[in-house]
Amino acid sequence: MAKKTTEKDVLIVRNEKTGEISVVAGLNADGSPKRTPAKAENAQSFLQFDRHGDVLDNFFKNFFRQCKEPSRFGFYRVAADQAYKLLEVIKDLLKDPEGNKEMLAPHKVDTSGYEKKVQEEQSAEKQEQPGQKQDDEPKKQEEMEQKNEQNQENPQQAQSNRGYQPIDESKINWKELEEKWGVKRDDLEKSGDLDRMLNYGKSDLVRVSPNFGGEAFELDARLSFKKDGEGNVSLVPHFIRKEQKLDEYKEHKFSDDDRKNLRETGNLGRVVDLVDRETGEIIPSFVSIDRKTNEIT
Repeated sequence: MAKKTTEKDVLIVRNEKTGEISVVAGLNADGSPKRTPAKAENAQSFLQFDRHGDVLDNFFKNFFRQCKEPSRFGFYRVAADQAYKLLEVIKDLLKDPEGNKEMLAPHKVDTSGYEKKVQEEQSAEKQEQPGQKQDDEPKKQEEMEQKNEQNQENPQQAQSNRGYQPIDESKINWKELEEKWGVKRDDLEKSGDLDRMLNYGKSDLVRVSPNFGGEAFELDARLSFKKDGEGNVSLVPHFIRKEQKLDEYKEHKFSDDDRKNLRETGNLGRVVDLVDRETGEIIPSFVSIDRKTNEIT
């Protein structure tokens, strides 16, 4: 039986005011689509959407929540594996979108459903009773904090709809980790840290011996694993910081109230949208301070 391949699309976006045609490469912090020229040589920058996944839904929900002028953009989808063939055709058709309406119809993305849903959610939030919101917030924050720590090293895992998969231990080069960091698998397994790390969490504080220029140093750090797009796994040490850096985190600038909350409670006390630098996605996140390392997570 042939293996079923994942069907993916890319989005072509037209600026309805200027007529500029690009391909979506992500989402900017202000909610506007991050764009790259609609040329085959830029294919590596195109943001691909699983046709049967929820990344496209998340993209448009965040787009309508954040973008101040959503009506400025029109979106058209084409199969990712055919994009290099169809780009020029779609670009030509989009020079006169009204005249070529019928030919563009199979590719046109109807975003009205996303816009309506976001409007309904925002209306419900405004009508929510202040007391109820205050009661629900601590529970929501606690859930987000747990989820945030587990997914901070691998945001793609959090957004995937393919089902949860722990890190593949066979991809870890234990010999290299022991030589470079003094980290032994048996020690992590005995302490229970290995299981947490394979599930995208952090270890407790452990002693590591990084080797720089032939000289070893002994330091305390929490450890986590990071998986790249090809499945390779690397070790990420989270060293103890002498003081907290409270200027910004992942392009989110902290206000005076934010800094006060972080110092006094260890968290922002609210959920904020952070931009995933690798995918351009905007992810609702619970920002807190790791009390063991002073690192913002």
